Amino acid sequence: MVVGSRGHGTIESMLLGSVSAEVIDHAMTPVLVARRRRIDRVVLAWDGSTSASRAAKLLGRWPIFARSSVRVVSVADLEIPSLPDFPGAGSPELMEIYFAAADASRSRHDLLASEMTVDLQAAGLTAEADCREGAAATEILAAANAFEADLILLDTRGRTGMARLVLGSVARNVLHHASSSVLVVRETPREALKPEA
Repeated sequence: MVVGSRGHGTIESMLLGSVSAEVIDHAMTPVLVARRRRIDRVVLAWDGSTSASRAAKLLGRWPIFARSSVRVVSVADLEIPSLPDFPGAGSPELMEIYFAAADASRSRHDLLASEMTVDLQAAGLTAEADCREGAAATEILAAANAFEADLILLDTRGRTGMARLVLGSVARNVLHHASSSVLVVRETPREALKPEA
């Protein structure tokens, strides 16, 4: 499904919802929000999940991507945990836990980006890995800007209602702030029931 974007402001889009965001929330097929005339440079937002795999498979299946250059962006979330059983903020125990978790997250996302890059190259595509750390939507957008991407390809797990309004999903945040086209592949109901590997 292909829809346009009228570029409503962030607050208006967040509160009222743009047509393209509403279509993405309910469509069972991939939705392209078209803002550019070409797709020479593609950013694939990659976290190794089942739903992200559906998005990645389109790169090999759809002939329109045959000549595209792909940047595989995987973002390590390095937030400091905040749980009742954790030591107090700034304590040596918490910092030790944080650094161990951050190192593990970086390593995992480095591996994810590298493996997907190799898979895309094996499929005949030009691809490179870009592992980042921070907030997923912010880093995906920064990677797209740095790469001068024509298209951001990502999945959505279909968060709806108040949770979407207050927290926002990565896909929705990328959609509202990207200057490039955005192709969103929605998780199917069956996939939502599968545990992540």
